[in-house]
Amino acid sequence: MVKRKKALVFIMSLIVLVLLFSMIVVYRGKNAVPFNFKVSYIEETSEKIPTNFNDVKILFLTDIEYGALFTEQHLLKLKTAINNLDVDIVLFGGDLFDKNYAPVSSDVDLLTDLLSSIKAPLGKFAILGDFDISTETREILVKKVLNDSNFELISSEMKLYNNSTGYIILSGDNYASNTIEQISLDSYSIVLLHGTDTYKNLPVHVNLVLSGHTHDKQVNFFSKADYKFGKTTNLYRSRGIGLTKYDYRIFSSPEIVVITLKSK
Repeated sequence: MVKRKKALVFIMSLIVLVLLFSMIVVYRGKNAVPFNFKVSYIEETSEKIPTNFNDVKILFLTDIEYGALFTEQHLLKLKTAINNLDVDIVLFGGDLFDKNYAPVSSDVDLLTDLLSSIKAPLGKFAILGDFDISTETREILVKKVLNDSNFELISSEMKLYNNSTGYIILSGDNYASNTIEQISLDSYSIVLLHGTDTYKNLPVHVNLVLSGHTHDKQVNFFSKADYKFGKTTNLYRSRGIGLTKYDYRIFSSPEIVVITLKSK
């Protein structure tokens, strides 16, 4: 009888602990984690990286999804986190506003202020996500915000110079467009995708592929998207920044990515 009572007490205590832990996780997932922007630092080393690009830093942002769930309070925290970084290039992977959110002029001003405040001497570049092209009106608005913030939309393969002698290749593909047909083999290449639907169609010699879209499920107990995976171990899929569908993140912190290029 005593053993049965001890076992029952143990089971009840375990249940209480699990419930308390779950409550804490959910509370933090709603009130703390979405405001805590984790900076993931990556080092990319290649003999194709020109010496004048050695130690050049790239900031990769994706899936801001400003709207009813990701608000001005989140945006202010994000701005602080970004402006504490010292980078040379900025890449934005798409989805500026949440899909079903109707932005007003003050929202546009806030996002333009955020994106304009990021300093990048070698340039700021972007592609469009599925939410950005959900309607013609939305696409026009997003393009205006990006343009007013000095972002250049990547529409084809482009050479990015640090001086007159050395360059890297930037390419981008708006959501599921599959417009990238070939990438220069001789130069270091970075491809910006919103989702990974068209990843399988990229040339295998692409050096780095950056994507987002999935939020790493936003609530993720069992898997972890990590650097260096995919068919040629060159894909980084960011967890993104914002919120969509539900206003919490569990084991999937919002992510800012900083990539440092290293020439061999």
